Amino acid sequence: RDFPKGTDFNLIDEKQLLKLEHKLNNKPRKIIGYKTPKEVLESELKNVA
Repeated sequence: RDFPKGTDFNLIDEKQLLKLEHKLNNKPRKIIGYKTPKEVLESELKNVA
């Protein structure tokens, strides 16, 4: 997707990784009812606490 297979992540700066993390965690997913992974995680954490 964003980094080719075999990418050495030691060479990727933290800002790029955080940008990718935000992109992936805030993208709605069909499999989870068009919620974002972040929304699902937050909901599950509320149920555990």
